[in-house]
Amino acid sequence: MSVLFDLWTSSAANFARLPLFPVFQAIHYIATLAATRESRGAVEFATSHPLASFVSTAIACSGGTLALNILLGLPLAAPFAEPAPIVLMAILWWLIFHCPGDYFYKFIASLPVQIFLIIGKEFRRARMIAIGMAAAKVLYPNQWIILVIGGTLKSTGSKWAKTVERLIRNAPDSSEHELLGLSFVSKASFACSVLYVLNELKIGLLPLDQLMLACGFVLSTVRLSTLLLETGDPFVYVEKVLARLLLRQKSVAVKKSKSE
Repeated sequence: MSVLFDLWTSSAANFARLPLFPVFQAIHYIATLAATRESRGAVEFATSHPLASFVSTAIACSGGTLALNILLGLPLAAPFAEPAPIVLMAILWWLIFHCPGDYFYKFIASLPVQIFLIIGKEFRRARMIAIGMAAAKVLYPNQWIILVIGGTLKSTGSKWAKTVERLIRNAPDSSEHELLGLSFVSKASFACSVLYVLNELKIGLLPLDQLMLACGFVLSTVRLSTLLLETGDPFVYVEKVLARLLLRQKSVAVKKSKSE
């Protein structure tokens, strides 16, 4: 038992120290760009308006930092200050939208690669929640609500930036507005942010690095079950009960989560 515990603690410590760039960032960019490409008219727009297409997808890929900076009143240019992420983003944008024969897109759309991307993205999300809360804590050290919002926005920003991305493409769609139908990842990121805050208040049962690893496992497991078993959003059952009790509704419509 002690061997398993030691393995768990060492894995959590190593996970907390892993650099996010370039591997985890590349996974995030690929998943976001692939989701954008699946939108109606996105490929045609990338062909006819390549610069606008790249700008819109760059905003979607940097949505977490942009949303957090808007919340905290920080410079919006910060996500684009370093050239390396922009170069990586541009290469992946070209590969996904303009690779001859669509070989790269067909490769990342295969099931084994999709599984790898989901696992990598959800473990990255667990780290981004902590990063967003740490940034908010610098300016609002004891404002726990802002910390929760900061962690949620940092980890799900590409969902919230989707509206801006579609406006640039002149393809607005209210059904894609995250606030009008929260996806599983937004609700799960909010729940994880609350757990992280409880950890800050010394109420949590796990150290932060172990909590991040545990959240990564849970998020990736649910996302994989949605992909492979079509289980849907597990929060829907709680929402139905709350809707009946608090909103005088017999049921609540919940948008099915999509891969980012």
